[in-house]
Amino acid sequence: MKKQLIIISVLFVTATAFTLIKPINSTNNIRTSILHSYLVTAYNSSYYDPKYYPDTSLVFSEPFTGEKDPQNKLVLRLMNASGFPSVYGFSGSVSLDMYYQNDGFNKLFIKQFGKSLFGKHVPMSKDENGYASTFFFYSPIGIKAAFDKLYVKPNNKLEVATYQTIYNLTAKEYMRDFTKFLAHIMSQKSTLNVLGARYLKNAKANKGFRPNIEANYALEKLFPTDASRQQFPAFTNEIVADDLSTLLRRQCDGTLPTLLNCLKTVLKDYDSEALKLIKGTF
Repeated sequence: MKKQLIIISVLFVTATAFTLIKPINSTNNIRTSILHSYLVTAYNSSYYDPKYYPDTSLVFSEPFTGEKDPQNKLVLRLMNASGFPSVYGFSGSVSLDMYYQNDGFNKLFIKQFGKSLFGKHVPMSKDENGYASTFFFYSPIGIKAAFDKLYVKPNNKLEVATYQTIYNLTAKEYMRDFTKFLAHIMSQKSTLNVLGARYLKNAKANKGFRPNIEANYALEKLFPTDASRQQFPAFTNEIVADDLSTLLRRQCDGTLPTLLNCLKTVLKDYDSEALKLIKGTF
């Protein structure tokens, strides 16, 4: 899905574990790759409206060759055209060879960031065929370790622009409405706690468990009216159930407070006025 929290995910896939793993990217290369996955992209006015390219005078190099191709001009694109960075972009920047839910990827993550990405996973209820999936839990310590290593201050540069300039051009308005969206949810913390407990209970015990059913139930509780779902236009025209799925999972595994603290760090450095939008909700 398009709109998701940082370090956040949709469906997870289990793959073969690897035993001999070593980092293939430097921290700077991983950071650059993530940016090129979402905010720096080839100019294509036939696919995206030109309004999604905020400043085509800032031209970036191809990250692997370091060269600029006049036939493939790499420029900034608004975050609301790409959507909030998902775990796919992050994991692909660390390794293209492994899905992020297997032990091999976690070993690589530990080598790269010093801590495990995984928490203590929870077995889910068996389905009608007797198969029990695993509810993957993530580690707040691992998430914080990756954030601390990848995070850069606004005055750092990516080639032709500071990170502050990149943020202002591509993400500022989007992130302000995204922050309002989170504040709206966190102002109903007791409701969120109940929803998270319900989600986890059903995942562990209900054979008919469906994440989309839980997300739709949460949508009705947290955003009961059309007006409440349409108050964050720079983030999305209308909040839908998918926008809550990852949030519910991060509520269940206990990583949500860490993610919110990471967001506050970003806002403090890049847009201190946006901190006021939190209104003490988190």
